[in-house]
Amino acid sequence: MHNYKLNIAQKRADDFILSLNDDKIKNSSVISFIYQTNEINFYSALTLLNQNKDNLFYYSIPENDFYIAASGEVFSRSFKNVKQLNKYSEEFLDFNKRIAHNFESIGYYPPLLFYSAKFPSNKSSEEWSEFEPVKFFIPEVLLIKSDKIFFYVISMKPDSVIDKKSLIDNFASIADQLYNIDYSFQPYESKPSIKMHRSESIDDWKKKIDLILSGIAKKEYDKIVLSRVTEFELLKRIGPSELAFLLDKKYPGCFNFIYKEKNTMFFSASPEMLFILKNGEIHTEALAGSIERGNNEQEDKSLETALIKSSKDNDEHLFVLDHLKNVLNKYCQNVKVDKSTSLKKLSNIQHLHTKLNGSLKNGLDLFSVIKDIFPTPAVGGYPVTPAINIIDKMEDFDRGLFTGFIGWMNLNNGGEFIVSIRSGLISKNKLYVYAGCGIVPGSDAKKEYEETQLKSEAIISLFDYETKN
Repeated sequence: MHNYKLNIAQKRADDFILSLNDDKIKNSSVISFIYQTNEINFYSALTLLNQNKDNLFYYSIPENDFYIAASGEVFSRSFKNVKQLNKYSEEFLDFNKRIAHNFESIGYYPPLLFYSAKFPSNKSSEEWSEFEPVKFFIPEVLLIKSDKIFFYVISMKPDSVIDKKSLIDNFASIADQLYNIDYSFQPYESKPSIKMHRSESIDDWKKKIDLILSGIAKKEYDKIVLSRVTEFELLKRIGPSELAFLLDKKYPGCFNFIYKEKNTMFFSASPEMLFILKNGEIHTEALAGSIERGNNEQEDKSLETALIKSSKDNDEHLFVLDHLKNVLNKYCQNVKVDKSTSLKKLSNIQHLHTKLNGSLKNGLDLFSVIKDIFPTPAVGGYPVTPAINIIDKMEDFDRGLFTGFIGWMNLNNGGEFIVSIRSGLISKNKLYVYAGCGIVPGSDAKKEYEETQLKSEAIISLFDYETKN
């Protein structure tokens, strides 16, 4: 059966490549071929994709039955910051027009361009050195499950010398590997063990909070999102397949992702979108103001009420909401905002939550939106520029991609961009777990420290860790 389906896929790819005239190939930046396939075990596929390439990307929303796995690069561009990305918009649009593909033939435009951006900072560190400040790339191999249908997408960069046979042979080689994936993946019987290495003390944390509250009182800024990192020794190496399985099992309602460059792996179970673009509509959300979940329904309801009534948490939420409103009003028409704030409940924490959407104005591109929307006050503070400067002074570590964003776009003006919070980094034999909280008038250092512990637990709970370590 595998050989039969492989032969069909190969025949369709051959026909597609042969249908391209020499000028089309010569002027193409990338050639991409998509075809529908039988069921894919994504955890097994990640094992294969991780073997031969320096990079790997995994993205899933299990609750929506949506999965992406990708590896390799046929095209990539890097930038120092998102403002440079904005300047590239015209070249980007021209580049997209020069991608030869067969997407119309099956009526589906797959995710094709993948993005990452670090939190804007002057810091750098060894553990984040494999990742660029801002980058987008087109993977060589892409596997997708969407609306219960499975797809492979293989992309190639044509050489200066036009050789259709080489393109066909290259496709055949990749397709053969994909159709012969070993589906014997077995998840860990036990979680990988970790041991505490370093964590910021509550006394040091309190000193920072006091300084921030003093600055707020002097009206130097209104809100600062202060973060901390907890460093662990990883006693057993974990691969992307096992990590993806653990993320999807524990957080089916989150935006789960893994982004690996060489031997460094960043991963997240994020509850927060930066924005989603679909059919010309931008959808975003304010997610700020938090409290833990209760041990029973009655306690949970009591905590929910306390969060809704908390002036401190509502102020924190409002800074984010106002920022998003301003961006959408600038770039969109028919902007709609939820009439009332709701709650987004996760397994161990609940957040104040407000949805917004609007229709992107004609002639405006996505990069302008990214430039103004990122970073939001949910991860940096307000006003944005002084908040970033304070964060650089206060935090003694490099955030890297934590509180940055990860995302993808297709060639039909669709895409999803996710705020990379509730995240960890595996570099060498170390696990770094990141968490932050918004500091506004009324913030209490001890409670904020406990909130970062609660948020860190989202990642720590994926591993075997006991406080006695």
